[in-house]
Amino acid sequence: MRRLVLGLAIGTILWSAVTAFAGVNCDQVRRYAQTGRTPEDIAESMIVDIGEVKKCLDAGAKEAAPTPAAKDAGTK
Repeated sequence: MRRLVLGLAIGTILWSAVTAFAGVNCDQVRRYAQTGRTPEDIAESMIVDIGEVKKCLDAGAKEAAPTPAAKDAGTK
């Protein structure tokens, strides 16, 4: 019985540590941003660091920006 309790306690601690350092769900951050929320609001509601939220938003902006080749192809 003691082993079971100890095993469950260690498992819970490890699971908490893994999920805490898993990072931010950038898809969710972008969805929140599309609704008009500020990065501060998003960080507060997701209980994450504002720097992580800004990284997600910056990465999303870079992905969404058209490349110069795509701009030229659209004008011809």
